Amino acid sequence: MTESSTGLDIKHKKRAFPCNQCGWCCQNLQNHTLYKSLDDGNGVCIYFDTTNNSCMVYHNRPLICNIQAMYEAVFSSMDYDDYIDLNIQTCQSVQIANKLPMIQI
Repeated sequence: MTESSTGLDIKHKKRAFPCNQCGWCCQNLQNHTLYKSLDDGNGVCIYFDTTNNSCMVYHNRPLICNIQAMYEAVFSSMDYDDYIDLNIQTCQSVQIANKLPMIQI
């Protein structure tokens, strides 16, 4: 099978995480210690542009913010589709709890 630039095969490349850029994960860093170095002191990522809900360093974002790269570096022993499903479920739970627009699958 042909590999993408990230090392994942074409099947996995097609199954990307469907982020809708709600910005919740970038504005609630106080919820996990892994994000401490990115927290601006108010729970917002130092790289997050609140005017348009976007990452100012998206193409060079930290590993923890990159679902594909995080899978390869940390979670590759897990089934890829299960990993994506778990991320989707977690994101949707947060969106429901906070009355945010839901990601579309």
